[in-house]
Formats: sequence, structure tokens, C-alpha cells
Amino acid sequence: MKNIYMSSEASGLPLSGAIEVDGTLYISGQIHINEETGELLGSTIEEKTHATMKNIEVLLHQAGYTFADVVQTHIYLPDLGNASKVNEVYASYFSHPMPTRAMLGVAALPLGADIEITAIARK
Repeated sequence: MKNIYMSSEASGLPLSGAIEVDGTLYISGQIHINEETGELLGSTIEEKTHATMKNIEVLLHQAGYTFADVVQTHIYLPDLGNASKVNEVYASYFSHPMPTRAMLGVAALPLGADIEITAIARK
């Protein structure tokens, strides 16, 4: 069975916000955007990370998951110099054992975002 959250029809983008298949939720890359206005949120990397995590949280809750169900994430940063600040905020959303994770430096992100995070959650 496949459940889709924030479908491509609703977003107008060629992706779904999240797809659940057999008890696993796959969340597309989320950035620090206000989904209603399309405005990028935050002035500091900490604020931008919180906004990104809140967007992930919305999708988790829509599908009946929590951060405790997240098993893997990928973090994309145009500036890896922000890694320690991102780590502080990111860690505040999880408890041990932490999800597996990759952090990658990238040349640029959609809409000029400063952080993008994908997640996989499993019940």
C-alpha cells in the first residue's frame, strides 16, 4: 500500500512531499520555506534549521510518525562551515539512538536555501 502526503498535484512540483510504503515513510528534501507563502524563513542557520525540521515534523505527523521513528537523514549544506550549528539544532529533535545520517556539501540548493534535509522513518 502506498500513501502520499503533499502530492505533486497539490505542490505543483514533480515530487511528493512524502510517500509511505509498507510502514516506511520516505520524506523528500525539505528546506526552510513557509509552504503557504513560498517565503524562505530564518536569518541565521539555526533558525533555518529549525524551520526545515518543522517542515519535516509536519509530514511526519500527517503520516502518523514522530521524530522517534526516523531512521535515516541526509543533510545538504552549501556551506559546511555551518555544520556545528546545524548539528546543535538537529540533535535537539532526536534522542538516542540517533538516526543514521549523511551531511553533504553542495554547490547550491533550490530557491537559494541554506539547508535541505531528507528523512526516512519506519514504524
